Amino acid sequence: MQITSGIELIVTNATIVTAADVLPDQDIAISAGKIVLLGQNLTTLFPTSPTLDAEGAYVCPGGVDSHVHLQQDNSPTGDTWESGTRSAIAGGTTTVIAFASQKRTDASLFPVVEEYHRRAAGQAYADYGFHLILTNPTPTVMNEELPVMMQEGISSVKLYMTYQPMRLRDRELLDVFEGTRRLGMTTMIHAENADMIEWMIEKLEARGRTEPYAHALARPNIAEDEATYRAISLSQLADVPILIVHMSSKVAASHVRRAQTRLLPIMAETCPHYLRFTSEKLRGEGFQGAKCVCSPALREDPMDLQAMWDGLVNNTFTVVSSDHAPSKFDHPLGKKAGTSTFTKIPNGLPGLETRMPSLFCDGVLTGRLSIQKFVELTSSNPAKLYGLGSTKGTIAPGFDADLVIFYPTLEQVAANGKGRAMAPFRLENSMLHHDIDYTPFEGIEFTNWPRYTILRGKVVWNRDHGGVTGMKGDGMFLKRGKSSLSRPRGVFVNDNNPLSHLIGDLVSRLNSQMHEALAQSYSPVCGYRAVVNDWAVLQSPGSLQLPNKQQLSIGPSRPRHVRDLVVCRVGGPKIAHRYVNPLGEKDRGHHLIDVLLPTSLHPGLIPQGGLLTLVAPGGHCSATLLMVDRSHCPGVLLVRCLNILDEGGPLAQLSNETDTMYDIASYSLLSEVAAPLLCAGLSMAGAISRLEPELRRGHWVVLPGAGGGLGHLGLQIAARTRGYRVIAVDTGEAKRKLCMSLGAKAFVDFLEEDVGMNVKELTGGECAHGIVVVPGGQKAYTLAPKLIRNRGVIVCVGLPREDFHIPISPIECCDRGLVIKGSATGNEEQLQELFQLALSKTVLPRIELVDFSQTGEILEKLKNDEISGRVVTMIPP
Repeated sequence: MQITSGIELIVTNATIVTAADVLPDQDIAISAGKIVLLGQNLTTLFPTSPTLDAEGAYVCPGGVDSHVHLQQDNSPTGDTWESGTRSAIAGGTTTVIAFASQKRTDASLFPVVEEYHRRAAGQAYADYGFHLILTNPTPTVMNEELPVMMQEGISSVKLYMTYQPMRLRDRELLDVFEGTRRLGMTTMIHAENADMIEWMIEKLEARGRTEPYAHALARPNIAEDEATYRAISLSQLADVPILIVHMSSKVAASHVRRAQTRLLPIMAETCPHYLRFTSEKLRGEGFQGAKCVCSPALREDPMDLQAMWDGLVNNTFTVVSSDHAPSKFDHPLGKKAGTSTFTKIPNGLPGLETRMPSLFCDGVLTGRLSIQKFVELTSSNPAKLYGLGSTKGTIAPGFDADLVIFYPTLEQVAANGKGRAMAPFRLENSMLHHDIDYTPFEGIEFTNWPRYTILRGKVVWNRDHGGVTGMKGDGMFLKRGKSSLSRPRGVFVNDNNPLSHLIGDLVSRLNSQMHEALAQSYSPVCGYRAVVNDWAVLQSPGSLQLPNKQQLSIGPSRPRHVRDLVVCRVGGPKIAHRYVNPLGEKDRGHHLIDVLLPTSLHPGLIPQGGLLTLVAPGGHCSATLLMVDRSHCPGVLLVRCLNILDEGGPLAQLSNETDTMYDIASYSLLSEVAAPLLCAGLSMAGAISRLEPELRRGHWVVLPGAGGGLGHLGLQIAARTRGYRVIAVDTGEAKRKLCMSLGAKAFVDFLEEDVGMNVKELTGGECAHGIVVVPGGQKAYTLAPKLIRNRGVIVCVGLPREDFHIPISPIECCDRGLVIKGSATGNEEQLQELFQLALSKTVLPRIELVDFSQTGEILEKLKNDEISGRVVTMIPP
């Protein structure tokens, strides 16, 4: 079969490498700058498409160099955007993130960023983004300008603990941490003790030690070690993830490692020059040692170099960057500006072009690193850390077609019986494509090098034929989002939770109006009672205060509780709020009504986006400490914070102050759509995910309650996104039509048909591979073990009476190999995915929007199983 389509390039005979896998004998089909298909023999499907033969060599994602200094004012002889990015693609790097640097005298970030955009526009050979260097973090910058930068796709900042023009005091660091934590920006730290260094410089100059090697003496390991420990402590105090950049000291790396074992969100970066060179490079003849002046300084002890290699293998280091910050050597404004004293030598080395080849040769080809770890450190992790994880950093359909193809190794040539290995060579600076007159790698032998570099489907580097084949202007500015690698833990030192006063303020202002509104709205409801269990304030670790607990009587049933609250900060009149439906003994908590409350109840509140964790007495359980899933810690109450719209407008209409863990500003969903996704959708996303890893695409899944508020969303998630064959179980013709339209393979009416017999017939006699029990009734749980085959999975979602137990014995579980799992809710990534699925209309709630005065009628319908889809009620302002 041949297919006619717009395939623009097929990379054939590739050994595809990602951070997780090595896939030999693969083809990669590219269209419109994206990877569209991976597989074998794709040329038989697209015989007319151009091809590029990888000859069995490693094909990796294009490099992401996340620490690059280009065309900065403090480096007048350094690389420009043109020369620097040209050098990048020649070394296999397709994305660079450089620095827009604020001077101490700059009162605003806007002109700074505008100027860096001007310098880069139309000049780049590679895709690019900006970090912000903050040196003057005024309240205006932090509260008004940084949120705008985040919206503009600049989602990371770099802070300095050294260099007098850029250094921030500890108090200033903490203030910035608080702001970046609120916005979800990645925070980078240059960790060296400035006072130690200044003291050492004075002593050295007084002794006449002004040669380049004195630079290494002035910046000893201990200056990095102390500052690293202090940065980690400040991070822990503020509960903010940080990345400590260009690490070089074994003791400093051990501080990071110990912090990570305590589950602190500390990440680290090192560079190729700290993996290969010692401070002996600064002793060069004459003034040659100035070429290798950088900060932190190259270390004297080879054990420091070995510690850096060890850190790559044991995951201490998250990324390897170049820290490309060169100055020309033979230039009065370059390195030779420091001929009188080392303090005037510009800091920094060239390394953008040699980053990936040096790590490939010194790490992968020597056996120090696996090829997967190489990809993780040079591409996948930097993409995820800096908010590019959905487009860069891996080889998969839908991702940018950024690829680096090496030469086949000798082993690959021998194994495949074809291809040509690269002839080893000794590097000369004239071979490189930067605009710097030296390289620290001069004379070093390389046994491999990127043969091809592909940027969004275009071959921009062909080492054998033409070298740089791309053009300046090929690169585009990348708007980045939040990191997907790390986030705050929600664990604070003493009583330092910065959100406590916000939640407390919300409680005090919501109480009287909330109870009055609920009392008035629920007055038509007879025979039920609800308890409003007000929003908890974290006073100290392991302590939960429930202020102003009140009870609202509506009838003689047993109490129900507010399950969780969705809070926002918008200019309009409405927010979303989830309130547990008081359905008596029928259901303990999963039939929820989505309620829209007036925002006038909480003016000015800007809570943290994402999942705010409030810890009950007893503290965190092991699931929480392991960062597995906080929803399964018995001592944790989740308060989900989300920006919602005003009066039915799109979620994109948010003020500059608002922000969430889910980047809601990038979505355009109505509040009545978003609210059910937050509640029922997230619950079912979590439940369906619990079928893995036992179930795979094409397996049978029984879904009781498939036509209800939770079930119809779970059906779409299971059938449309996971590829399961869903047997919907519910009752009534309306629900049958709904379920079949949403992707169910079959519908069984539990009031009219024998559920067990029908499931067995539909599955060829073996029953289903899994069941997700959505209803909280006893009958659904009693029937569940009879509907699944041996080694099947039962996922519990519905919440029955507390004294009810699933009627299955341990003996039956063992004999049949059954797996029983519980699921309370999903996680942040699943919610983000839900919004994307809603935008693409893959998963959408079926909604009936009603006035809150109709609540009594809706509750009766719920009680009688007469509601299909989801009901959203609205409280008038």
